[in-house]
Amino acid sequence: MMNKQQLLESQKECASMLGMTLQQYKEYLKNSKVHTDFLSQQTHKVEFLNHSKNQKNNLKLKEENVG
Repeated sequence: MMNKQQLLESQKECASMLGMTLQQYKEYLKNSKVHTDFLSQQTHKVEFLNHSKNQKNNLKLKEENVG
């Protein structure tokens, strides 16, 4: 687990790699969105398969453990 000083250093490094100031990086993190809707993810997979004209049988799919 990181302490407060290590977290700050890590954030500074990330901001530097992205060419941002620390304040800009923190704002960037506040505005970033994470997709967490499982049903929506499944819908996107089906749409992708239909769009790419691949059959599900032809793809190697990983088993998803739910639970």
